[in-house]
Amino acid sequence: MKARKIIENTYTWNQVKKILETGRAREEFGVGGEFTVMVEGIGEVVMQILDFDRERVVPSGKNHNMTVMFRDLILGETQFDKDGNNTWRTSSLRTELNSPMFINRFEEGFRNLIVPVLKDNTDGIDTEDTFFFVSNDELKNKKKRYEFFETKKDRVKVNKNGETDWYWTRSASRSNASNVMGVSSSGSVYSALAWGADTYAPIVVLSA
Repeated sequence: MKARKIIENTYTWNQVKKILETGRAREEFGVGGEFTVMVEGIGEVVMQILDFDRERVVPSGKNHNMTVMFRDLILGETQFDKDGNNTWRTSSLRTELNSPMFINRFEEGFRNLIVPVLKDNTDGIDTEDTFFFVSNDELKNKKKRYEFFETKKDRVKVNKNGETDWYWTRSASRSNASNVMGVSSSGSVYSALAWGADTYAPIVVLSA
């Protein structure tokens, strides 16, 4: 199976691996670049490149990495946490995203490039994640945000019906223990109850 840059070139996963190894991914693909991956039960999924060489890879030592995100909201609505807790570390949705069942849905060539990373969280405790959500800081903080998210418009995503929709972040609202920050259909960041249903766009990091 091939990874495909939508606008221009076609690459095999081995070619993507070599590009990552040599540190040429930014030059070759660019922030905002897109490619496709096959996912069991869904089919072809478009991934969007958010940034390069900015993640804390586990174990350390892999010098070059590329952060990619589902471009569209195609996984349906679900609760952030079935018990209504707003902590990413203990959320039921985090457990699902990091389960072998979810990870193994992706084609083998793509899976072989996935690496776990350490992510900082609102509660001050880092988590080791394979798949994760964007944080409020990674969307808005000028020093911490992913390069792709320069404007509010860059945060907007569409669902499987082609309509703009809301989606979860991994950041807890500081107002109470039940609210999680999310992104609205206009790209604004808002607060929603963790037991409510919202769409989501997983992020994953690739390295060689």
